[in-house]
Amino acid sequence: MREWGEFFFEKVRVAQLTTNLILNLIIDLSKGKRVDFYRSGRFRAFVFFLMAASLSLLPGCQSIPSSWRLEEDCLAHSAYHSVRLCSGTGDPYRGIEFELMALPTEWRAYCHVSCIPLKPIAERYSHVEFSVTIGDLSSVARAPLFLGGQKALLPPDTAEEIIAGLLRGTDVILSKGRYRCTLPALGFEKAYKKWATHTNSGLILGMSERHE
Repeated sequence: MREWGEFFFEKVRVAQLTTNLILNLIIDLSKGKRVDFYRSGRFRAFVFFLMAASLSLLPGCQSIPSSWRLEEDCLAHSAYHSVRLCSGTGDPYRGIEFELMALPTEWRAYCHVSCIPLKPIAERYSHVEFSVTIGDLSSVARAPLFLGGQKALLPPDTAEEIIAGLLRGTDVILSKGRYRCTLPALGFEKAYKKWATHTNSGLILGMSERHE
């Protein structure tokens, strides 16, 4: 609801500023002959409605863009064909990118960072612990590290809990040290259904069907 509110009021502010600009221009051009008409509430409301309607016709204004995106890698051999469903904050210094990767016969969930490598746990230097918060429930996920500590493979049970929470309409928070991101439930189900068609894994597809 907060994102819808911010989206709506942003478009209203743009329409108001554009309306005032047009009215001031018309008043200057009129040279005082019809200033009273142009300053009337009826005419101002008409121009505001016209600008709001014009903004609603723009492609970017038809709906709130989802932060979930699909990326496809088409390789020569079909066994290596993959489709990724990704979301992240876009902050290269403190953000985490969450990725679901679909392969023909399996799927995986990763977390990526772009700046300082993730700090591993002391007892197992090749693993890192993420804090996962879904609604009022918090847990810790231990994941093996790759790419010099900038990529981690989430365990399947943690990935399933994240997917299930998002399908229920609950945002998910991932954090580790300086890094943090909020995975939005808004737009996830639609993107997830497209992504899930690219894998033959019955477990993940079955999960989607149970939450429809």
